[in-house]
Amino acid sequence: MSDLEKDASATESTREVLERLVEFVDRDPWLTLVEERFGISKTAFDAYFVVRPNKRGLNLVLRDHRPPERPEPQIIGMSFLRTRMRFPKLTTAAAMTFGPLATRNVVALEQSQADQFLSREPFELSAAQAQMCTDTGYVLVRIEDVFMGVGLYRAEKGTVQSLLPKAWTLADDESAFEN
Repeated sequence: MSDLEKDASATESTREVLERLVEFVDRDPWLTLVEERFGISKTAFDAYFVVRPNKRGLNLVLRDHRPPERPEPQIIGMSFLRTRMRFPKLTTAAAMTFGPLATRNVVALEQSQADQFLSREPFELSAAQAQMCTDTGYVLVRIEDVFMGVGLYRAEKGTVQSLLPKAWTLADDESAFEN
């Protein structure tokens, strides 16, 4: 048996194990959506299965992942996409992981904007920052090379609303940067 055949049979048995725990979905429409909005190639996700662990969203699971038989896992894979929203949204974990591969709808923040993002406050974009956004919708925000999460860009106002998880929010008057 060649190495390729061994890999194929290992992947197959991994899929069989996973099918007992999660629902596999047609990945193409979801990855097309991510590719169209952020320019992240579908091939970036070739190493992953796309599964639906619950009604709220989709997770990515490495193709060679074998969950333990006992105790039964409470969650499989990395949270990837929230699908029960008007427009499906990348999770913060997915934005942090795959953000560096994005080619559009990425906003590089100034320190003051980053603090506003981390405080879940809306902030205005400069004209140069707004040029990186195609239209109203989700954007990936970063400071320097660190992707921080997802925001909602409103083209008519030129603002971004932070969608950072509330538990990660900075307290009032806090800054993520030394002054």
